[in-house]
Amino acid sequence: MKKISAYLVTDSTEGLYGMPWRVDRVEANLPEAHHAESLNELIARSKTEGVSVADVEPGVRYMVARHWEETTLALLMDGMVKPLLFELNEAKNAADWTGYYPFTLSIRAPSDVFDFLRDALVVLVVVDIARVQALLRGKGYEAEFTKGAYSWVCHSIGGDHSVTPLLVSRHLFGRVAFEFLSLSTLLDETVRMPERKAAEWVGEPEMRAAT
Repeated sequence: MKKISAYLVTDSTEGLYGMPWRVDRVEANLPEAHHAESLNELIARSKTEGVSVADVEPGVRYMVARHWEETTLALLMDGMVKPLLFELNEAKNAADWTGYYPFTLSIRAPSDVFDFLRDALVVLVVVDIARVQALLRGKGYEAEFTKGAYSWVCHSIGGDHSVTPLLVSRHLFGRVAFEFLSLSTLLDETVRMPERKAAEWVGEPEMRAAT
């Protein structure tokens, strides 16, 4: 409890997720972009089309389905090189939405919220890991996707790999699916964060973590 209290007061802690480094909580500096509007447009279309799909930005695809056919999954995954699937209904049912913006506020119409709650409305988000890696490469990082507490381990291209890498937590990356956060917003903010904290890290063990 003392560690939690200190973290809330100082925005700094050690041992987060079992990692042996200091972690600093950093306030977002860039305005956020979201795709909730696109989600609600797909929900509306699904009432007549049954299944609606859209690439809301490069590497991120939404699907809203009111029925399921043999070709539905293929439609969702078409063109994805390394697809990572987020099943939002399953996350809701497993109470994995804790810590995220409530879906009841992202889905506009009360009747659609009710359909989602009873699984008559299925919402899926797919992120192309290969596209994320390409985007980060363009920002100067070689990125590896992991299934641990940190979804992304990013080393500066041409940098010293013995230095602690830039890390993106699983919870933060989950905002792309559960809060319909723009992937570009997340990546832009993430790669800016080490520059903003660099002065405080001089002479200290580095922990470039976005949580």
